[in-house]
Amino acid sequence: MTCIQPHEVLKASGVAEEFKQGMGTAAFVSHQWVGYDHPDPDFKQFRVLQEALTYIMTELESIPPDGYSRVICHCQPLPTQAFRTSTIFVWYDYFSCPQLGSKASGHLGEEDDLSKAVGSIPSYVLRCEYFFALCPVVAAVEELWAQKALRPWELVEWELSESLITCAVFRGGSAEFVQRLVELRANVNHQRTRSLLPASNFEISEGLGALQYRLGREGVWEAYCYHCNGMTPLMSAVLCGQHESAAALIAAGARLDLVNSRNWTAADFGRERSPPDFLHEAFAGCTEGCERVAAVARGYSVMKI
Repeated sequence: MTCIQPHEVLKASGVAEEFKQGMGTAAFVSHQWVGYDHPDPDFKQFRVLQEALTYIMTELESIPPDGYSRVICHCQPLPTQAFRTSTIFVWYDYFSCPQLGSKASGHLGEEDDLSKAVGSIPSYVLRCEYFFALCPVVAAVEELWAQKALRPWELVEWELSESLITCAVFRGGSAEFVQRLVELRANVNHQRTRSLLPASNFEISEGLGALQYRLGREGVWEAYCYHCNGMTPLMSAVLCGQHESAAALIAAGARLDLVNSRNWTAADFGRERSPPDFLHEAFAGCTEGCERVAAVARGYSVMKI
């Protein structure tokens, strides 16, 4: 194979097959798209995968774990004999998910075949024995900026705004941190947009979390994964119990009327998590309490330093 062709072409030619137990071994390939409407227009990423699999299936006797996995997790080298004695079926999104009839908007829909396939990715992962992270260094800065329709400095602002959302998830939110990001031009009303196909291992983890939420596991992480499309920093802070961060965001001008893709506002997340009085007051239209809490929290942080 010397070029990446879509699912429909490979299926018509008999190259793409429906994998069933007993046919061999399945391997899931996670990667980031290099182009806007094509995962690997110059065949740079996939060539690396071809070379790696060739090396595994011919010369390498075992795949050594990285230092952290070996020392901390006590992982052992993975023998490669199974790659030579069993047929390997590779799951790769552009090969395995319908492409030509997908929506041009680039956002998840409810009914199109591509959206259904993307929603099934966690089940595909569970059926695979191997999980490959294909992440070679590929020079694609122009494509990334074109995809996001952002200039370099706007891309930095986008990354800072995303940080306002993720810092609450990993309990790194504080009034001082929010203030610093806002000073660096992070947008307190930024809304996260989940891409049509997972572009990283983190987004695959989100897909698994969303599936667990649908199956009844309603922890904070699972709720975040289910609601993250369209989520604002304020929604994330309220959901994850980062009340100081939420107060600082409201004091910095975070809007209370925005909704995510599930049509939830920050107040809706508050009703699920029993926030303190100053947030209840803010949801009712009175933000003075949040402004006081944010000011005190910033002052306390400065005193601690």
